[in-house]
Amino acid sequence: MAEQSNRYRELSDFFVKTQDLVEDIVRENAQLRACLRAFESLGGSPQEADIQARLRLSEEERMALDREFGEAKDELVEMRTQLSESAQRFADLSEQVNLLTNLHVAASQLHASLDHAEVLRSIQEIATNLVGAEAFHVFIVDEKTGRAELVLSEGQKTDVSGVGRGEGVIGACLESGLPHFAADTRVAEAAPFEAPLAVIPFDLSGVVVGLLSIHKLFQQKTAFSELDFELFRLLGAQAATAVYASRLHMTSERKLATLRGFIDMLKGPAGA
Repeated sequence: MAEQSNRYRELSDFFVKTQDLVEDIVRENAQLRACLRAFESLGGSPQEADIQARLRLSEEERMALDREFGEAKDELVEMRTQLSESAQRFADLSEQVNLLTNLHVAASQLHASLDHAEVLRSIQEIATNLVGAEAFHVFIVDEKTGRAELVLSEGQKTDVSGVGRGEGVIGACLESGLPHFAADTRVAEAAPFEAPLAVIPFDLSGVVVGLLSIHKLFQQKTAFSELDFELFRLLGAQAATAVYASRLHMTSERKLATLRGFIDMLKGPAGA
């Protein structure tokens, strides 16, 4: 990009110098033509042929400079376009790096605790602060029934407590493990529960352990971008691991508590 900027400055300097030179030649042509008209009014002179030759040469030089001037102008426009495109690519790349860095920090927070409630709170914070979701729902899949149970809602109330496989858009994502994205994300109010703007499954090696359905975004946009798709993909993978680990820990703790209670019951009262 620095090389393009240097080339752009060189072309700008050449452009200005060429423009000044063309103006000088035009002034010289005007002076020569005035001299020629003066000689012609006096009936001509031996120097007339020389003046005409100089005039033709000056005109040819002017035309050559005009061509170079035009070529330099075209190249200058092209360089401006390239610089503008490079600046836009740099801005897009910076935004992507910043977003992925924030996701890395959020993922670290997501995996910082094995407490199931804490993991859900982290998912809620990521959906709000990183994804920019104003209205959304978080589901956790019940291992016994296979239903996605609603465990957290933000910005939208619903009477639905859960979704079965194949039931509506969310149920279809639960069944297939594939995300859903609406073609148009412009909504004045939160999209209906049955018509979310996006559904991100928490897929762990082909097993969906939870889902995030988004129904309104803070930042109005006409459609999701490739950067959004990458963010959702990474979020789904990170959330799946965190949810699975926390649920496994919760089950282990529950079983351990049951086992301890059983052992204490076998021991009987102290001193018996």
